[in-house]
Amino acid sequence: MTALLPATSSPAERFTSADPADFPTPDSSQEDWRFSPLTKLRGFFEPYPNAGTNTANVEAPHGVSATIVGRDHPLFGVAARPADKVAALAMANVEGVLLIEVDTEVKAERAVVVEVTGKPGENYGHVVVHASRFSDATVVFRHTGDTHVAANVEFVVDEGAALSVVTLQEWDADAIHLSAHSAVLGRDANFKHVNVTLGGSIVRLVPTVRFDAPGGRAELLGVSFAGDAQHFESRLFVDHSVPDCTSDVLYKNALIGDSARTVWIGDVRIRP
Repeated sequence: MTALLPATSSPAERFTSADPADFPTPDSSQEDWRFSPLTKLRGFFEPYPNAGTNTANVEAPHGVSATIVGRDHPLFGVAARPADKVAALAMANVEGVLLIEVDTEVKAERAVVVEVTGKPGENYGHVVVHASRFSDATVVFRHTGDTHVAANVEFVVDEGAALSVVTLQEWDADAIHLSAHSAVLGRDANFKHVNVTLGGSIVRLVPTVRFDAPGGRAELLGVSFAGDAQHFESRLFVDHSVPDCTSDVLYKNALIGDSARTVWIGDVRIRP
């Protein structure tokens, strides 16, 4: 049975679930999907076999580890709370999880670089980045190649930690990339998320920030350049659920060509 969703699209009633059956099939009447090119995304609305054609190569400095873990890892799902059917399907059907951990109090001497290379096929992906207490690190994701992928990326930023993330989309012309980025911040944690989209046919990113304790700070920056037949979409949600936290958001999009499309939606909930 499909659960009833809130009658309003207000962020105050944002619905989340890890069960894909709790979401209706996306259509243009739904706020989350009304600007998306749904006819090109139909294949993402039902589960599919993971082709396994994408690879991720990680270069990490001392004090940072990268391993493949299972869905039973305790950090899986700590930050991610799917807010749409595609994110829920990706979370339910992914197998291996890339776990990147920054050790306690480590100040990474250089950026962690994750080179994601796509090849034709339908894929699921899941990454968890854990910044341990009082650590400081930068993680750069670079996406290239030609693929169709639905993914979740989680950022768990512990007390006093500082994590900067750059996600760079330089996909080939036919690639489709749908991804939910979810961050949860501990006490006095700092999180910077930079989204740069230059390539791909359709790129839809949904960054979300949640505060778990006072003193957290989040900065979300983005830039995209869309050409003919490209659709780049960003939907942000920041949930201020505890006092004494701050967030800053700045996105800039440019279009070149009559069929170029960009979408930006930014919602912030300030609880009582």
